[in-house]
Amino acid sequence: MQPAGPGRGIAQLFAARAGVMLAGYLVAVLLARGLGPAAYGTYGLVLSVLIWLEITATAGIAAAMTRLLAQHDGAAASLERTGRALLGAVTAALFAASWLAAPALARLFGVHEGALLFRLAVLDLPLAGLYVGYQGALLGRRRFGVWGVALGLQGAARLGGTVLLVLWRPSVAGALVVNAAATTVALAYLVAIAPPGLGRPSAPWVRRLGREAVPLGLYLVAVQGLASVDLWCLKALGTVPAPVVGLYVAAGNVARLLLAVPTVLAAVLFPSLARAVAARDEAGARAHLATALRGALAVLLPAAALLAVHAEAVMTALYAPAYAAGARYLALQLAAFVLFALLDVGFQALMATGALSRAATVVAALVPAALGLNLVLIPRAGALGAAAALAGALGLGAAAALALLRRRFGVALPLASVVRVGGATGLVAAVGARVETPLGWLPVELAALGAAYLILLRVVGEARGERR
Repeated sequence: MQPAGPGRGIAQLFAARAGVMLAGYLVAVLLARGLGPAAYGTYGLVLSVLIWLEITATAGIAAAMTRLLAQHDGAAASLERTGRALLGAVTAALFAASWLAAPALARLFGVHEGALLFRLAVLDLPLAGLYVGYQGALLGRRRFGVWGVALGLQGAARLGGTVLLVLWRPSVAGALVVNAAATTVALAYLVAIAPPGLGRPSAPWVRRLGREAVPLGLYLVAVQGLASVDLWCLKALGTVPAPVVGLYVAAGNVARLLLAVPTVLAAVLFPSLARAVAARDEAGARAHLATALRGALAVLLPAAALLAVHAEAVMTALYAPAYAAGARYLALQLAAFVLFALLDVGFQALMATGALSRAATVVAALVPAALGLNLVLIPRAGALGAAAALAGALGLGAAAALALLRRRFGVALPLASVVRVGGATGLVAAVGARVETPLGWLPVELAALGAAYLILLRVVGEARGERR
């Protein structure tokens, strides 16, 4: 298969990731309905630990492989072998450590039969190492179509396995096995399409990959920890019943829908920003950033507001009436993930300019602050305290990211845009709060309010990018 061009490649990756995200949310809804709040909270906790472990083991190395392959096409075979060997060694070591630590994790989080559940979860770790090795190699070679098919297979396998599990006998253990099986399906396809080459890793490439991977890996590990420490503390402190943890996890899944915004921006904006910086086109870089910040605000603010004013209906429609009480946590979590998206846009923009270490250091420094907020607020306010701590920590991060962007590029969120977007959002949210719609008509109401918001943006000039 021939490498795809940049535009076609971005379209392929976006379509594949959109499909995987949709499949992931369908899986979340099916499991929430099938398991019930208490067991779903346990599943969400175990999965969040697994995701953090996988990011710790793989993310920085895969991204470094992609960048280096794009720069050193003639040494691709040696670089790929080295990257895969490094990923295999790191994930194998972390798998062994996690397997041994499973009983301690179960005690820390107070999970019944937790050692078994954590061990079932980390079965995916070595598989993820091989899988992500293909990601780094295929994206570096611009074989976006192959990687897109693999993503689609993984999402479809996970969704299909979850449907069968829920119809047969839903359980947390079964859901974790399905997760590992889905990775296996995608990995089998990749091995059949592009068998891994044999040979010894290269010591120079190990050193180069390490230098490239550590700052980005530290950023990704820290930012994932920042977004997860609220749930970990909520469960570890044991101050709320298990069903409340499940409601909190379900509400958090809704709020995380907002993270689609920085994902899209990362694919579209930051290659352009990196090119502008490399060409010393400061005016072009500032224009790209200003467009990204205004666009992010224009999408995030109304989405969060409309979901917040319909929180109980959204939780009931997505999950079940048993999850309606999770609406009380959703507004704060939505605010938190608006801030998270701005944080991620800001720091990824800085990393696109080569400031990897600075971004990683700032985000890592926020993790102790987040931990402190959770330890103070959760004993006093339970799950609401966890959501408030999440919003507070991510607010600090967003403020730091925007301040660094202003210092580096002289770019900030235009006050006029904040006023226009805020005014339009407030108006449609106020209307939405006063209109009572039957549950089955909720999507129609949200679509109508969204259309009204776009018209308002057009009327006030924000949709045309007018400066006033």
